[in-house]
Amino acid sequence: MINIVITSTPAEEMARLLSKLQEDMELRDCAECTKDSYTRTIKRFAAFLDKPITEATETDVRRYLLHMVQNEGLQTSTVNYQNAGLRFFFEYTLERGLNQKQVPRFRGHKKLPPILEREDIDVIFESILNLKHKAIYMLMYGSGLRVQEVVSLRISDIDSKNMQVAVHDGKGGKDRFAILSETSLLCLREYYKQYRPKDWLFEGRDGDHLSRRAAQISFTKYVKAANISKSATVHTLRHSFATHLLDAGTDLYTIKHLLGHSDIRSTTKYLQIRAASRLNLRSPLDSVAAHD
Repeated sequence: MINIVITSTPAEEMARLLSKLQEDMELRDCAECTKDSYTRTIKRFAAFLDKPITEATETDVRRYLLHMVQNEGLQTSTVNYQNAGLRFFFEYTLERGLNQKQVPRFRGHKKLPPILEREDIDVIFESILNLKHKAIYMLMYGSGLRVQEVVSLRISDIDSKNMQVAVHDGKGGKDRFAILSETSLLCLREYYKQYRPKDWLFEGRDGDHLSRRAAQISFTKYVKAANISKSATVHTLRHSFATHLLDAGTDLYTIKHLLGHSDIRSTTKYLQIRAASRLNLRSPLDSVAAHD
């Protein structure tokens, strides 16, 4: 009797693992942006290896992460996100965890984010001729939304009666209401008349919503076209929203609520961004000198 052993090809095995990875992330209710990021990481790691990914070791993971920093020039924060994706894949999909001591996270340096001044934002918006793009970025800045939150909006999430935006399944799976700017609403109405979206507020291809990546790439082009020298990304609009609220005297706990932060420490960084003059602070030395 001849025993026939059916083996899968490397491509078929990789497809099976990626499918299982999707199931593992779905079962743990990972955000869509996390699913996309982790999937890209695993594909990139597989391409880096010179053997099947099922045979990968902690040494291979270490080599890959170091390669990303030393040869690809990725920031340590980005590499840490890839580290998280690899940990998830090994622990849940391959069902064998990684030793944290052997595969540590980069400590990195916590840099304060760049902020666009109101004049910068005016220049950028004036350079945007595409009405759909202008509506997206005005909504991001006017409501303090993350890029994934804004591209995932449905038409029904815009509440013009109460001037608020319903954000569903934000970071950490939280729902919240964000403020709706009157200027943003006017732009959205013009956009709706021209584009007539059916379900998703900002439609992409194949009936789905616009991709996060598409919104990121377009904004970078507009910043460059506006001759803004700062290294601003689409997320800078959210940082600018929070900082400008602080400039206007809004308290930190209100800003925390509007941004959907879980921890007030995530919000207090905006205090460090602004110069003392913006916060109406005066050194006690000047008070002493005034009495001399």
